Amino acid sequence: MSRAGRFERQRGASTDRGTLNLNITGTLSQSAYIIAHYGSLSGGTFSSFVGTPGNYTVDYNYLGGHQIALVQGAALLQGDWDRNGVITSSDIKAMLKALTDLNAYKRRTR
Repeated sequence: MSRAGRFERQRGASTDRGTLNLNITGTLSQSAYIIAHYGSLSGGTFSSFVGTPGNYTVDYNYLGGHQIALVQGAALLQGDWDRNGVITSSDIKAMLKALTDLNAYKRRTR
């Protein structure tokens, strides 16, 4: 487990309307990276992400340990635009949505 660039708060942490901005150099090789520890968390999720690798997601309570982590997801299947693990005709609708409103598509597929 890698712990590069982490920060710790003894009291509560808030993600409300915050942006997670990552500057990743090199190749990610771990299944998870702890990016924050907290005592309590308010605000739900970050409002936006910058620099998050495509096959990683943010877990706001990683392993139930009051940690925010970047966690590797399943390998992406090329052509699976709706991210349900199979390629079907429903991917066409998701692809068209992505082409017309990329930000909405990114929010929905995280």
